[in-house]
Amino acid sequence: MSYSAELEGLDRHYERAHAWDHTILQQTLLSIASGPATFIGTGGTLAVARFAAQLHERVAGQPARVATPLEVVGIPPTARSGAVLFSAGLKHPDALATLDHLASGRFRPSAVVTLRERSEIETLVAPDVQVVSLPSLGFKEGFLATTSVMVMLTALIRAYSGQPAPEALPRLHVDMPPPEVEHLLVLTTPDLMPVGVDLETRCHELGLAAVQVTDYRNFAHGRHVGLSRRAATSAVIGLIAPPYDRLAKATLDVLPAEVTVCRWETDTSGPLSVLELAVSSMHLAGALAEAQGVNVSRPGAAPFGRRLYHLGIRRLIPPVQDGPVERKLAALAAGALGGGIRVQYEDALANWSKSLHASTFGGLVLDYDGTICSTGKRTELPDRAIQVELLRLLDGGVRVGLASGRGKSLHQDLRMWVPEEHWSNLLLGLYNGGLVMTLADDLPDLSVPDQLMANVAERVSELFLVDALDIEARALQVTMGVRPGGFAQIGRLNELIAELMSRPPALEVKVVTSGHSVDIVPARTTKRTVVERVAAACGKLVLAIGDQGDINGNDFELLAGGPWSLTVDRCSADPSRCWYLDTKSRTGPDLLRAYLASMIVGDGEFQLEWSS
Repeated sequence: MSYSAELEGLDRHYERAHAWDHTILQQTLLSIASGPATFIGTGGTLAVARFAAQLHERVAGQPARVATPLEVVGIPPTARSGAVLFSAGLKHPDALATLDHLASGRFRPSAVVTLRERSEIETLVAPDVQVVSLPSLGFKEGFLATTSVMVMLTALIRAYSGQPAPEALPRLHVDMPPPEVEHLLVLTTPDLMPVGVDLETRCHELGLAAVQVTDYRNFAHGRHVGLSRRAATSAVIGLIAPPYDRLAKATLDVLPAEVTVCRWETDTSGPLSVLELAVSSMHLAGALAEAQGVNVSRPGAAPFGRRLYHLGIRRLIPPVQDGPVERKLAALAAGALGGGIRVQYEDALANWSKSLHASTFGGLVLDYDGTICSTGKRTELPDRAIQVELLRLLDGGVRVGLASGRGKSLHQDLRMWVPEEHWSNLLLGLYNGGLVMTLADDLPDLSVPDQLMANVAERVSELFLVDALDIEARALQVTMGVRPGGFAQIGRLNELIAELMSRPPALEVKVVTSGHSVDIVPARTTKRTVVERVAAACGKLVLAIGDQGDINGNDFELLAGGPWSLTVDRCSADPSRCWYLDTKSRTGPDLLRAYLASMIVGDGEFQLEWSS
């Protein structure tokens, strides 16, 4: 398809993007809104990543950064930070390398926004990496990402704003620089920086002009000298939109007459102004290319360019160190190196591992969602390999306990694959340990909240954001999540709820957060109860394994209660427990499977013979 035909089709694809149900993208972005995030793009999608980072900071109130796949490799591990990769085709080696980093759990939550269906990329994307599939184009884009960029920008506006977007694709009539221009200086307001990134990408990738992008005030700090020296071969594109329009116009007004100035002005403020001017950027590339005789769809890449494109960073860059000590340092926020602290953690790991391997355990307690099954697949049964390993332990007489925020659904799921002869030896700590029972016991009716939970539900109902929440009150727990339909701007819902519960008279409850909900339980409720009950039943040491062992994680109490605990993802900074033992960046069920396979069972007990 020619570039002019692609530009003509933007209106049609905008209509499809506008009508697309943005709820999935909205929920994905909301899950990442509780903390800092990295937005990743390459080529054309770098402008999209910049736009998403801007919206994340504005809507979620959390820091955001923009990164290329190579920059992602160099980002040191952080305690809690999400990530979103934007890739239309998800086929480039750099995009595939980024998927490896997302799978390692270094970023949680993480997501991919693409124009491919999940079914097409099932083997490429880890289960806990959320996939958002935008409407496919129905044609193969040319050299420049254009329609896909417009679709992604539109989807982000719809998901973040929660407001109706214009029915038709906005289009401004703007001044174009002369076709023979050699240097373009793009002056931008903070809100319009994604447009500057898009202009730079299009003009540089096609060799249409050398582009420099800077904001209006940074331009005043010396860059005007370079413009003066190259005035004859340069043009300025001034991006203008409220609320910075007065500053922009005042700056452009002082430029000398010999400088060509193109004013790209919109009366629209906020995210929609980016879409309006990005469309102008797409048309500028077409106009300059036509004047210069460049085929935008097939500009012709030199042989070295093709070799550059297909260089795989996975084989050329040393793998990121991501072992037990690195995870502890990240939990401590001590940086990648840690100095003398690293040595202390290394010594602590050596001593703890020696004791672990010398210990014999009679019981095993596991978290469920995120540990036995991926959070993204929590409605499915565990992988068969996990089932086999757990049944091997039960067959060997090992006492097994499961601690979960779930209730009836987990009880039903377990009875589907655990043989009945093991039900009495499988202890369940449902509703975060509020109800402890064996799988053989029938689940009591917990649909009616007790007085404490009724008080909790009543207080939650006073919250001004209650219409944005799905709330389920039971006898032992109140569970809430954000309802699809509006980007509620409540990424730190757990903190807001905790404050609400502390209002006088304070309710004796605590707030725990999982990967998909916020639970309010009685203050005495703890997953640690399951460990205590399993230890009492077997009379021996118990090993606990979960996935969120950091101070804010819903497995913190489970993994911090004793020295013998492992994590399959996040760990605490405590050197005496809650260790992540892998050196291959495996997480979740993948790592649990390896832990379980290393357990040598005999006479109702097991030892861990771990070698990563």
